[in-house]
Amino acid sequence: MAIKAKSFQFEDYAYGMRKSGFGHALLNPASDMDAYPGVCGFIDDSGDWQRIVDVTKPDELKAYGLSPYIGRTWEKRRETSKWGPRITETVSRVALSTSAATQANIPATFSCAYKYELKGEFGAILLCNDPVEKRSFALKDPFSAWANKNAKDLLRKFPDIKKSGGFYVITSTIAARDIRITTWNTKGTSVVIGASAQIDNVTKIDASTEFYVGEAATEWHEPQVVEGERKVLFFGGVYIKYSRLWPLREKDQKKWSGYRGSDEGKVMIEEDNYAWDVEARQI
Repeated sequence: MAIKAKSFQFEDYAYGMRKSGFGHALLNPASDMDAYPGVCGFIDDSGDWQRIVDVTKPDELKAYGLSPYIGRTWEKRRETSKWGPRITETVSRVALSTSAATQANIPATFSCAYKYELKGEFGAILLCNDPVEKRSFALKDPFSAWANKNAKDLLRKFPDIKKSGGFYVITSTIAARDIRITTWNTKGTSVVIGASAQIDNVTKIDASTEFYVGEAATEWHEPQVVEGERKVLFFGGVYIKYSRLWPLREKDQKKWSGYRGSDEGKVMIEEDNYAWDVEARQI
């Protein structure tokens, strides 16, 4: 079951995980059948990924009346690695002594234990018990060009994009099968996690490392997967942001100097009698 945010908690999660270096973090991990390199979509107001179209498939683009994708779709070799717990910037981690780990009911078979505690107003922990898989395309620029060219048509054909503020074209994903996520809103909330080996570097740990979550007053979200499926935790790519400016009474300029990921400038499009500022950036 997905986490339904009462106050756009999924945005706090994405912001808190921004230093991961893997792009946008999904509090409600998406199926890798719907979110993968080459797919265009958006995040709705519940924090769920909504697939629109596979940019690399001409038949799908034609069916929606969208311009074709022009460029290479060279996918890099897939990579797998084992992760330690990923935390937002507001969560601290402290190694515990053997006696403290025992008091936290961590089995003796787990040689290390760490206490994670919320120091701010919102925090989260992402725990992957199996190796994560990275998929990625080598190039982003061709997807940026496609997104810019189709920005107006997508806004017109998919009105829900207006609510989310923009859309994405995915060029990389990080996914896993055995996932646990917890979110906290009360300062001082904590949990102890045992590990079968030291996890000083969360990005490089032994593939055989196992974790044990100690008893705590915290709820964990565990996405369920079907055979052959993974859940996407992070994605990178191209983001097109829409900002509604003002009602139009007559046709305005289409372009002015500004930033659009390169030196092309911002673009203003007209839709539903409003002017929309369109900005592209790579994530």
